[in-house]
This record gives sequence, C-alpha cells and structure tokens, in this order.
Amino acid sequence: MSSKMYFMLISCLLTGAMVFAQDNNLVQNYPCDSSSDFSKNICQNFKSAVLKKMNTQIRDELEASYFYQDLGFHFARVDVALHGFAKFFRKASDEERQHAEKLMTYINKRGGKIHLHEIRKQTAKTKDVYNKKTSLEQAFHAVKTSIDVEKDVNTALLNLHVTADKQADFHLSDYLDNEFLTEQVDSLKELGDLLTKLRRFKEDKTDKMDKTASTIGGIGVHMIDQELLK
Repeated sequence: MSSKMYFMLISCLLTGAMVFAQDNNLVQNYPCDSSSDFSKNICQNFKSAVLKKMNTQIRDELEASYFYQDLGFHFARVDVALHGFAKFFRKASDEERQHAEKLMTYINKRGGKIHLHEIRKQTAKTKDVYNKKTSLEQAFHAVKTSIDVEKDVNTALLNLHVTADKQADFHLSDYLDNEFLTEQVDSLKELGDLLTKLRRFKEDKTDKMDKTASTIGGIGVHMIDQELLK
C-alpha cells in the first residue's frame, strides 16, 4: 500500500468515527448549563444530566460534612469528653467538605455552572446517637450511623459514575475513579474496623452485672478513644 493510499484510508476512518459520534450524540460541543459565553469557550461534552447530578452530589457531600461536624463537637463536650472520637469525626467533616470543593472546582474547570442546594438538617441521624445513655453506646451508634452515611454518599457517587459513562464523559469517569471511589472504599473499611472494636466491648457485657458491664464498656471506649488521638 502506497503512502498516499494509507493516509487516505486513515482520513476515511477518522471521518467515519466523527460522523458516528455525531449521529449517536456521543459528543457535544456546548451542552453546558452556563450563563456565560466565555465558559462555553472551554465547555465540551459536559452534558446537563451530568452537571445536575454533580450539583446534587455537592449537596450530599456537604450534608455528610455537616453530620460529621455535629458529631465531632458533640464528643468534645465536657460531659462526653471523648476527644479521640471528636478528632476522628472533625477530620471526616473536613474530608467531606473538601470533596464538595473538589467537585465545584471540577465544574468550573469544565466550564459548567455550580448550583448550591439547601443543606438539610441532620438531626434525624444524630438524635439516635445523643439519646444513648453511655459513652460506649453513643460511640457505637455514631460509627454505625456514619457507615450508613458513607454508603449513601458512595451510592450517589456510583450513580454519578454511571451517568457519566452513559453520556460518554470519560474524563469525569476517570476523575471519579482516581479522586473519590477508592477513598470511599477505604473510609468504609476504616469505619467497619472501628465498629468491630466497639462491638467487642458491647458483646462482652452479656450476662454480667450492670456495674461491671458499665465499667468494661467505659474502659473499652476510653482505650479506643486514646487510640484515635494518636
């Protein structure tokens, strides 16, 4: 095959690929929800369905941050004084807020528009924790509820990933893989390990006198709290 025929073949293949993409609506140049013509200069293949889910994900991340912040300051109260747990949950709050900021930065980078949603109260999630009488029960239910929160956030991220795949937004899919999904799996494992440690002291209370059981639980949660302070 001559060089001329080779380049003609490559040109035909590329042209066919572009026509296929256009016919199947795989790539759009300016689908962004943006009020600025300047943003449209950089916006490509960033569809409204993806952008809508990203803005909802920002809300979910901020609500998780709000929830963890509430827990963090609760465990720092003078009548609770579990400063290891307070540190753990304040760190989790910071991480969730950083996730929201990452998504907002990404939207700006792609030329989209950020729509911040109202942050809903988290009292329904924290009420069950604060109603527990012992510090062990409070810590246990705080971690247990945190696992549910992380699962909800992770489910929303996975749904966002599915939407990005369906809309052929390969850059966003790769971004979620590298910046979010692995970290979510690690967070769930960390919370799961912490819950297992707390459960050991809860189960050790079986068939013991109330006073002894309370002592065991108090010592156990103190040991874990000190470990979290390191």
